[in-house]
Amino acid sequence: MKPAEFDAHILETANLELEHERLGEELKQRKAAIIAEVDRLGTAEVSASGGKTFKWASKDGLLSLAVSWPAPSIKVDASKIDQIRTVAGDAFAKLFTKVVRFDPVKSFRDVAAAVLTPAKAKKLVGMCEVAGAPRVKFTRREEA
Repeated sequence: MKPAEFDAHILETANLELEHERLGEELKQRKAAIIAEVDRLGTAEVSASGGKTFKWASKDGLLSLAVSWPAPSIKVDASKIDQIRTVAGDAFAKLFTKVVRFDPVKSFRDVAAAVLTPAKAKKLVGMCEVAGAPRVKFTRREEA
């Protein structure tokens, strides 16, 4: 590439990057609007796993959409263990297994930032985070 071509290439790439960021934010907002509308309509179906799924297809059948909410995970809040034992009663031992585990301290992110270097705090927090956000997936098929 000649210097002038390289300069033009860099400028075009920078413009594409800006457009990509703008479109990425717009896409995120549009997906959030789809999720909010499906929530408002209450038309998502409960799946066998306990999650929810909403499906849509264009009239011509060339485009379909699926919005999926993962099933809620089951976690025991240690501060509620006495209440849980009361509700479970004699079945408690059949429902729960005692496990020694390490739970993050309250305000984990703040404590990590206070006791670790910024890089280590960021890495550790990232290792401990669990996401369960809705997903939006488009599927396009070719016309016959």
